[in-house]
Amino acid sequence: MRYQGSQMSGVRAITFDLDDTLWEITPVIARAEHMVYEQIRNRFPRVCEKYALRDMSTIRQEVLETHSEIAHNLTEIRRAIFRTMLIRGGYDPEESQGLLDYFLEFRHDVTFFLDVIPALECLSKRFQLMTITNGNADIRRLGIAHFFEGHISAGTFGILKPDPRIFQHACQVLGHEPSSMLHVGDHPKDDVIGALEAGFQAVWINRRAEAWVAEREPDAEVKNLTELVNMLEERT
Repeated sequence: MRYQGSQMSGVRAITFDLDDTLWEITPVIARAEHMVYEQIRNRFPRVCEKYALRDMSTIRQEVLETHSEIAHNLTEIRRAIFRTMLIRGGYDPEESQGLLDYFLEFRHDVTFFLDVIPALECLSKRFQLMTITNGNADIRRLGIAHFFEGHISAGTFGILKPDPRIFQHACQVLGHEPSSMLHVGDHPKDDVIGALEAGFQAVWINRRAEAWVAEREPDAEVKNLTELVNMLEERT
């Protein structure tokens, strides 16, 4: 646990990133893509004659290049990937909804880091909690919505972190000044720098023991949420 100059004082509300902050996302997406590809293999075999599983990343880039207006919405990006694959395979693109639903089922099959639930239980008794994510996880489907007073996703808000407007919206929802808000996340730019630029206090959760490389530093660095709880007990 590392502190910078800030005293982490006056915190009234905490916003959390989701992917790679509360759970590891890479294996979740890998499994979801594998499962939906098997579904495609069974139902739309001509697609698999044209594309291997690894080709989804290439199609994703094509989608982002031709549909930049949905760059903030991971669900719509995923839908567009499936539509593209189906069209090129000679199938009804409306079948993409079923593939999307199937993908999202596995996308929400996450394993929380062991420190997450105990920390949220503790922190939700002392602070207002909210989530701010660039991803498309639904905290209701994950069974953790009762810890939070709100959820902001880039997909519904229309703006990605690190844009300060998405953080400022959290202030408006909770009714607090930015200086009394603390954001916790794993991404140096999207979470830490974005939050600091919005006037928040910011904690970098560094589960992989990586080196901080940005010029502006977080107010504190923790390796898990247990350390966050302990830090706030000491500092607030």
